[in-house]
Amino acid sequence: MKDFKTEMSNWILDWVSVFNKDMQQIPCPFARKALLDGQVDWRFAETIEDLEKLRQNLYFDREILIVGFHPAMIGVEQVCDFVDRFNADYMPKGIVALDDHPYEKQTAAGVEMNQGKWGWIGIQRLDKLDKASAMLTKKGYYDNWSDDEFKDVVSWRHEESRRIVSYRK
Repeated sequence: MKDFKTEMSNWILDWVSVFNKDMQQIPCPFARKALLDGQVDWRFAETIEDLEKLRQNLYFDREILIVGFHPAMIGVEQVCDFVDRFNADYMPKGIVALDDHPYEKQTAAGVEMNQGKWGWIGIQRLDKLDKASAMLTKKGYYDNWSDDEFKDVVSWRHEESRRIVSYRK
């Protein structure tokens, strides 16, 4: 867990929160503040069973819960299935999970966004995530993202997210 937390924190500070020339923006303009303000809860899952226990007994009291895992121990399909089930259970309660598995390339504005070494799942309150996405949409943040990238990150989430699609271009 210590290596995961350290390496994720460094990735957030040194890549996610820094202007990216290829994207022409900061990959995530909110991550640095959440990390530095101590608004990240950290957990680590050794197995898919650990993730299931977390889903059944979810608790976090900060802006985001980041759950790490070693990608060789929990595969892409397992993570996708877990996140789908998690969101089916928790989105009606206002909580959403987003995943990053290094064996499944994720892009935004054509730039690979994966952390690279670790797999992780970010769990956040849906209303805050939707408000942040709406604000970024109005500022043109997503203008150079493909429709598929925008759908993968934003518009799939919630009725509110579907409404912010109309702000785009």
